[in-house]
Amino acid sequence: MAEAPLARQRGAARVEGKQFRSAMSQFLTGVAVVTVGDTDAPRCITVNSLTSVSLDPPILLVCFDRRSPSLAALLQRRSFGISILSEGQRHLADRFGSRETVENPHAVEPEIRDELGGVPMLAGALAQIVCDIEQSLEAGSHTVIFGTPRTIAIHDASAQANALGYWRSGYVRLGDAIAR
Repeated sequence: MAEAPLARQRGAARVEGKQFRSAMSQFLTGVAVVTVGDTDAPRCITVNSLTSVSLDPPILLVCFDRRSPSLAALLQRRSFGISILSEGQRHLADRFGSRETVENPHAVEPEIRDELGGVPMLAGALAQIVCDIEQSLEAGSHTVIFGTPRTIAIHDASAQANALGYWRSGYVRLGDAIAR
């Protein structure tokens, strides 16, 4: 069997962003909202670039567009929350997944807010994780944040709820496809 050619060889054309996005849309991800305490109001941003990096010690990573106002608040605060969303929270994923601007800061109102370890979270999430920034690095248009979890809450109701999935640039129902 012939070995697959490397994606980028000397003299080879660069992969275009649109082509890369299309390929990556084939990867099923979960959906979460990162929350950051801010002096005015807690801020939220939807992410699907959330990955467990290490179990010993526990470390995860999340990526932010460098233009995001929430990134500046996160780097100043040095701690953040992750709310892993259920399929019933799709409206929150949509709301906080739109482009964040200074005029549209993704502030979270008290009626949908929870708190864990002194960090704002989204109420009703399947799981909530509070992290402290371990390290950050810039990569392309994004900043990669490595976080060390310090508090975790998994809610009893999550046993009956399905996670919100994202695939091929749209939300998918995972409960129909997963045998428990």
